[in-house]
Amino acid sequence: MFRLKRSYIFGVLGTSSLGLGVYLLSKRTKKSKRILIENDLQEKKMDKMAEKYEMIASQVFFRHGSRTPLNRELPVGEPGFDSKTLLQSVPHTEVPFFIRDLDGGPRPISNIERKYELRKFEGGTHAGQLTKIGREQGFRLGQRLKRKYVDIWKIIPEQFNPQLVYMRSTNINRCIDTLQCVAAGIWGKNLEKPMEFFVAPGKDEFLYPASHRCKSLKGIETLGIVGLKEVEGLTKLENLLKDKFKLETDMPIFACFDNIQCKKGNDIPIFDWLEDIKDEMDEAVVKTMNKIRVPSPEYKTQSIKLGIGRVFDTILNNFEKLDKKLFLYSAHDSTLSTMLSGLDSLSTKWPPFAADISFDLLRDKETGSKIVCLSYCERVIKILPYKEFADLANR
Repeated sequence: MFRLKRSYIFGVLGTSSLGLGVYLLSKRTKKSKRILIENDLQEKKMDKMAEKYEMIASQVFFRHGSRTPLNRELPVGEPGFDSKTLLQSVPHTEVPFFIRDLDGGPRPISNIERKYELRKFEGGTHAGQLTKIGREQGFRLGQRLKRKYVDIWKIIPEQFNPQLVYMRSTNINRCIDTLQCVAAGIWGKNLEKPMEFFVAPGKDEFLYPASHRCKSLKGIETLGIVGLKEVEGLTKLENLLKDKFKLETDMPIFACFDNIQCKKGNDIPIFDWLEDIKDEMDEAVVKTMNKIRVPSPEYKTQSIKLGIGRVFDTILNNFEKLDKKLFLYSAHDSTLSTMLSGLDSLSTKWPPFAADISFDLLRDKETGSKIVCLSYCERVIKILPYKEFADLANR
């Protein structure tokens, strides 16, 4: 029953890496009203903290906005990803920028992007494209970051200053475009010159787990794939999908769930029976990914270090050097989920589009002691003395 090819899993989850791990998400009862109340409370908490602390610097990692599927379109709802409706211009998100590699040279070729462009969908789109809704999600994230870092903590001014900000993306268009939208949400179009975004070639990228370049990480994930029969509920769901879609072979839950996320993320209806089981699928996908990443507890530390260790090294290095006030990193679900797992913040939900995790370095105005405040989608998940945070990140 578990005919899961490594290449297929990698393709569905994007960036040639596994979207491994789990996310910290709150329960969604009376979702819209509750989120408004919680966001208001979070802003009041930040106002209160700003009375006692000053913010020295912050680093924000976020997932790209809503996109088209990464592989083929599946019949999970109304057909088609129409370019005329999904890829419309969103002028207020379009600020000028140019892309450099990490050494200041021209943008390297993106082989992943070339592969996406070959996967065409009905309606004129291709795989992995950021949609207009995804652009709006990035813009709204930028507006929220503006309230936090410009209005409340005042670590950066309203006018964009390249001496105070560093902006980095994976070399994939949907992430670069999301970074553009986030920047537009923070600073608008009041720019003296185009912004600089930095990317790395695929062989040097460390913003997501890359088992295709690491034999040890690949070995751990292979052990996890072998053990997928232990994942509760996966067989039942794959049998249900096979029966509903009248297939002779299994319907991989990864591909189906990715299509569901993309349809719903772009306001395209899905079948009612899929609506009924989407939360169950969500939990099964997370359990499956967690099993692949950590086949058994003794592999957790090694898996985190191999998968995302350089990201934590970068965070600590940035906080030691403090040559910028705000660091923005546009990445993927696998980036955030593995970071949260490494920070011992686990849950049962797959990451939403435009999710973010921030690392805020604060200093007590009276004692001078430093703390790091970790927030996921505005919700504070940990507050640690700086040394404890450094120890956790180094672990």
